[in-house]
Amino acid sequence: MRDVEAFRPWEPAWPADFFTPEGQAERIDRLLAGYPVGSVWRGTVLADAR
Repeated sequence: MRDVEAFRPWEPAWPADFFTPEGQAERIDRLLAGYPVGSVWRGTVLADAR
């Protein structure tokens, strides 16, 4: 949560529950459901080979 304010200038307006575990679980479920139908690209950002 400490980064919420630091990144706020570059973030869209998120609903209040976005930063809760439940809100993130719902977001992940939506993203995973979108992958097989082609509406979401599943990717990973790597830093220093991690």
